Amino acid sequence: MYQFPPQKPSKWLWLGPIIIIIIVVGYFSWKILTPNRPNPIPTPSPSTTSSPISTASWKPYTNSKYNFSIKIPQDYIVENNAANSDSSLCINKNTTHAANMLCQNASGVMVLVLDNPKNLALDAFATAAEKNAEDIRYKHEVVKINGQDALKSNIIFSCDGPRCGDENIYLAKDKQVVQIVFVPTDVPEADVYTQIAQTFQFTK
Repeated sequence: MYQFPPQKPSKWLWLGPIIIIIIVVGYFSWKILTPNRPNPIPTPSPSTTSSPISTASWKPYTNSKYNFSIKIPQDYIVENNAANSDSSLCINKNTTHAANMLCQNASGVMVLVLDNPKNLALDAFATAAEKNAEDIRYKHEVVKINGQDALKSNIIFSCDGPRCGDENIYLAKDKQVVQIVFVPTDVPEADVYTQIAQTFQFTK
């Protein structure tokens, strides 16, 4: 029987281990010789949240008839809104408009004391009050004002003038509801109006 002659190992077989050794040595040499680069520290994005305005120097206004108080800047005044006396107040800068001018015709904060004989919950009261207006959209949110339960209502309505949106805050006490109305955006004093509303509290 014919027997095949033994095959000689290929002369190329020795190249494999050498190539592997070269790759390993090259990798570790690169790790040793390359300086460690620290991971870049991300730069924090600037905060867009505005800081609350300090009310330390503000003056208090107290309504003894309806038992509430609110703080306003030194250059602001509280006016009776038309003939409604203490149940309808307008808060604004002293130089913005003449006394007794309707607050709706100027940018400012209006405080209304409304009767709630059925003792409705704030959400139901606000819904009943707002559904009487035409072409408005509103969103209700439960909030805290000086530790008191309150309802915030953002209102957008159709109009031709610049004042086409208000923010309303409702607080209830003794079958009465205090409604604070102000313009939250589009005016330079928006942050001041927001902070004024946050200082409201019942005194009894």
